[in-house]
Amino acid sequence: MSKYKVGDRVRDRRFGRTFTINLVKRECLGYVYFTDECSFGWLENSLEPIEPDQPKPTRQTVYLAGKITGDNSYKEKFSRAHSALLYKGYMVLSPHILPLGFSQDAYMRITAAMLAECEVVCFLPDWRDSIGAKTEMKQAIELGKTIIFYSEEVAG
Repeated sequence: MSKYKVGDRVRDRRFGRTFTINLVKRECLGYVYFTDECSFGWLENSLEPIEPDQPKPTRQTVYLAGKITGDNSYKEKFSRAHSALLYKGYMVLSPHILPLGFSQDAYMRITAAMLAECEVVCFLPDWRDSIGAKTEMKQAIELGKTIIFYSEEVAG
């Protein structure tokens, strides 16, 4: 059975162009879909459906703050919290994914922008041991962000 029918709106996965299907033909390779815009057809796996305009559910955004400098296991610690927050349904921005090589000042500018775009700031248990995380706490308060503290209850 054909995945798409005449009248369906689809997007070409390769180039991102959108089309309305006008003709469906069964060929030896499977179904081929044709439109008015082009004289050739598309195979099913090269197309993706376009959903009708519907409001998309929004997820709350959260910035993850904690000690990085001087903590050799920061990636594992942040990754665990990142995964737990994703599982809880948050869209997570975390400094642990930033590439190495920037100056401390550059990291602070980058993470300040990340924090500013989030609705919630989640502080890891060791945040008080970090000058950067203390600065992020001040920024979160100044911007009126919702502040939560990561614990097993948050993760669970």
